Amino acid sequence: MKSLASHCQSSRNRLLTSVLKFWQLLLLTFTLCLIAHPASTVAAKQKATPEKTDACLAGVPVTAPIPPAVRVVQLVNCSTETILGAANAAKNDPNGSLTSIFPREGTWVMKPAGSPNNANVITLDIPPEWADTKKDGSVAPNI
Repeated sequence: MKSLASHCQSSRNRLLTSVLKFWQLLLLTFTLCLIAHPASTVAAKQKATPEKTDACLAGVPVTAPIPPAVRVVQLVNCSTETILGAANAAKNDPNGSLTSIFPREGTWVMKPAGSPNNANVITLDIPPEWADTKKDGSVAPNI
């Protein structure tokens, strides 16, 4: 009986070892195919760099901050409706006063996409008082 049990155990171990080696070989082959396949890397690069840009954003002018501003934010309306932009006041000092901003265009109204003179864009100069609003007692937005 011991001999039969020992033989069964030995056969079972060989079978399990063979199956394990088969799966290891299969996994290695699959991995090498993924790494070596050039089409997958080309497709990944094409996805990372789209050929076309959004038509709504293509004509948005690039701007720089007007000192003492630390950054510029542009809100762009890509819809077919006129919308109203808005911004909260902020402060970066618990003892300071709130600082408001207003668009360069002089209006919060953003016309539909495709409007003449980029009327669908508003440009906001972000003042130093809006920077570093992470401190205790500051009031966001967090820029």
